Amino acid sequence: MTLDDSDLPPSYRQAIIYAQELRELYHKESGLRHELERRVRQLEELKTALQQQVFDLLALHEIGLAINSARNAQEMFDHIAQSLVGVTHANVCILFLWDDGARRFFSQVGFGVFREKPADVELRESELSRRVISMPDPLEVEDAQNSHVDIDLTPALKRGLRSFMAVPMRSRGWQVGVLYVGFREPHRFDERERQLARLVADISAVALHRLQLLGELQLEPAAEPEISQT
Repeated sequence: MTLDDSDLPPSYRQAIIYAQELRELYHKESGLRHELERRVRQLEELKTALQQQVFDLLALHEIGLAINSARNAQEMFDHIAQSLVGVTHANVCILFLWDDGARRFFSQVGFGVFREKPADVELRESELSRRVISMPDPLEVEDAQNSHVDIDLTPALKRGLRSFMAVPMRSRGWQVGVLYVGFREPHRFDERERQLARLVADISAVALHRLQLLGELQLEPAAEPEISQT
């Protein structure tokens, strides 16, 4: 035999109604609490993203100051490269300048390089650098030891670039050089890092083009590679 609510004493029926209302209230409150927690997480994510954007803008501001205040190309690109290393946390930032008339590279400039070493020369004179400067888009390598790129990456590995992004630099059709942003360990570049590397490469290319037009680009071409006599 089953009991209908009407068979229960009034106090029991009132207690059941009250319990049902409490349960509904609990579910509503629980849903609102979860929604509030989700919104708080969103705000934290937005705050982190905003802080990162402010940091990036400050770094780009430093690059602008470097372009306007540097006394020569070497000093200017040391500042630019140092700012790029700071925002991407890369280990190395190297810039090879291209002599379009002689169809070869100048000596390198960039943060992390105080004196050119044999590995720097090999990377500068490599097929890799010469191929990159003619590419329409940057070359991105997540792990040079396990890559299917149809270019010999040995010079990059010898320079300590296990992972790198090589960006061709151009200004109004003029080939300016190649910018390497590299890591000593495998690294997957995110969209923010890609945009920063491209932006810095574009800014650097325009600044170099301007220096050339003003006749203020004072860089010596790289020395010819030595050929051993046998």
